[in-house]
Amino acid sequence: MADDVSLSFVLLSEAALPDVDLLVSAAAALGESVTADSGSEREISSFDLDGGGSLLIMLVDFPHPDAARMRKGLASPSDEEIDQMVAHYIVTATGLSEDAFERDVRLAKLTAAILRSSPAIAAMLGKGVVFHKAEFFANAVESSSDCPLLVCVDVTFASEGDERISMLTHGLVRYGREEFYVTASRHGKGGVDFILNMASWMLQDREKHLPTGDTVGRTAEEKIVVQRVPNPTGDGPEVIRLDLDAG
Repeated sequence: MADDVSLSFVLLSEAALPDVDLLVSAAAALGESVTADSGSEREISSFDLDGGGSLLIMLVDFPHPDAARMRKGLASPSDEEIDQMVAHYIVTATGLSEDAFERDVRLAKLTAAILRSSPAIAAMLGKGVVFHKAEFFANAVESSSDCPLLVCVDVTFASEGDERISMLTHGLVRYGREEFYVTASRHGKGGVDFILNMASWMLQDREKHLPTGDTVGRTAEEKIVVQRVPNPTGDGPEVIRLDLDAG
């Protein structure tokens, strides 16, 4: 697929296209001007975007084939909610931006507008690894002044034995930054906030780098050693490992 085509996916509780007027209104509230294309068909809605791009929403009249087996994130739909899915959208947008960060921000806004105008259960950006509940996705976009971090950078969880868990970001490398791999006690607090704050810091300060062996912390007293290890998924470059509550 061409590099200028961006994808997102929306899970649906009904096999119906978005309400055009609601979509246009929701997009406008997010600063996106969209105009319905009179050439839309029964299972496809198309829109022209300000600046020459386009938005195409294709209704697929059966459940998304992978959604039930995908990894879970911070606000993924439950198995019961996934079971309510009867159809899904494949959303394609062109002409958004040459910059991956700016492109994903615009795509997230357009996807949020679709969620506000359709029988949506959940959504994800095409480069993501988890689905997010529709309300969570839309709220994350609407409450963000720049990057809707919670839907542009996914966080997944894994067990690290009986007493510890790990959290891994997915998406920072797309923006030229390193992914974070944070381990923490199952009984500790603040791990999710910590990894999100680290991700946000790296996106806000593109010149910031964390040398191996340096320390970071949530307080002046906390000294968490910066390590670099292979990505635990087995795919991609090394990640920054930070162990909370070590020892």
